[in-house]
Amino acid sequence: MTSEEIRKNINSIINQKINIDKLYTLTEFGALCGVSRTTVSKWCNDTCPTADKVPAICEHLHISIFELLGLKDPSVITEAEQKLLKEYAAHPEMQDAVNRLLGLK
Repeated sequence: MTSEEIRKNINSIINQKINIDKLYTLTEFGALCGVSRTTVSKWCNDTCPTADKVPAICEHLHISIFELLGLKDPSVITEAEQKLLKEYAAHPEMQDAVNRLLGLK
């Protein structure tokens, strides 16, 4: 994902929560994040928040940093990954071969 795509995702998420879902007014959200309503408006449209504001943004919008940035949360395991782990555990006789194939041994 490019920095431009990340910026657009951040703008889209903040705009959705503030202007469409009406979670907060610009002024309310700005006060929670320690910035002006003008800054929040810019976050909704074309600028990225500074890194020190990201934790507050995520906390007050009830989202993870991964969601804000448009990235996959590495702690979330897909159904296919769960099945793969289950099968790996169920076949200890194959684990050495799989580990060698993956360069783990």
